[in-house]
This record gives sequence, structure tokens and C-alpha cells, in this order.
Amino acid sequence: MAEIPKKTVWEAIAAGQSLPQVPDINSVYEMEVTPQEVYHLLQRWAYLEVWDVNNLALPSAPGKPLTVVGASPLYNVYNCGSKLVAGVRSLEGQQTLRDSEMTAASLVEVVLGLRAEAQLRGKENWQEIQLGGLDRMVRVFWVEAQVRAELKKEKPLEILHYDASQDDLDILEQRLNALGARRAEKEGP
Repeated sequence: MAEIPKKTVWEAIAAGQSLPQVPDINSVYEMEVTPQEVYHLLQRWAYLEVWDVNNLALPSAPGKPLTVVGASPLYNVYNCGSKLVAGVRSLEGQQTLRDSEMTAASLVEVVLGLRAEAQLRGKENWQEIQLGGLDRMVRVFWVEAQVRAELKKEKPLEILHYDASQDDLDILEQRLNALGARRAEKEGP
């Protein structure tokens, strides 16, 4: 059976007509999947991994659940020893990109806390990290790490194998300019 164009289905729905005959279920396996459809699924079930580059121990499974201030309640965050993992709590798909961005931004503070704790113990853990996961979550983490470093007047986290794009730098500049404007308002004339 030939594939029914999506436009035809939507026109039938809009007109209140009965739907055209649905193709045989076996033809679903032969349908092409577009890159946009794959990316949509990645966005709906986004995850982020933050690896401690200097910790060569295997990650613990299942990991210790963390409650992270600022993270979306639709995400679980786990400390697996040599890495942090943030993933959706349910596969029902209720989460949005904003939820994934909130979670990625809040993980920066977790990593900074782990780095400070390691420094107190005289260890090198969490000095250098590597990120993996949905590109938007990785970008948000990188931008937030740079902003927090600027606010605290500290050296930013060393993120290996991440080369900031011009878009990343533009977003960072906008964030820093907005923070500067807020500071100026608070300080007054």
C-alpha cells in the first residue's frame, strides 16, 4: 500500500472527514525517518553526562540519587562516582527543552561543589570534566559554567573536547551583559 501524505491526513481531520485508510502496519518499518524526527526524540528524552576526567574508576551503578536545587522535577540526577548523569524521570514525554536546560544549568553548581570538596581533601578530582549528551544541554552547561566563574571571579571549569561555537560565545556575551545591567541597576547612580 502506498504511503498517505501527512498533509492529506491533516486536511481530513480539519474538515471533519473520516481519515484515509491507514497503511498496513508492516509498511511502518519501511518508512523513512528524517533527521528532524530523530532530533525531536532526542530532545524529548534528553540526558547529560558529566565525567570527571581525572577519575579513572568505573562509574558505580546505579549511582546515588541527588536532589539538585534548580533542576527540573521531571529529571533524575545521579552521582555515579566518576560521572554525574541527568536523565528524564519518565518516558511519558512531559518534559520540555526548558526542563533539560534548567537541569543542565543546575548541574554546574554540583560539579563546582564536588571540585571544592576534592580540593579540601587535597585531591585532583573534578578539575577537568568532559560532557556528553544532547547538544543543547551541553551548551547550557558550558555557558552556565562560564557565567558562574565570572560571577565568582574564579577560573572556569576546564571542559575537555568542547570547542565553543560563535553562537555559544554570543549567548555567553548576552548573559554577561544582562548580568552587568542588573548589577548596575542594583548599585544605582
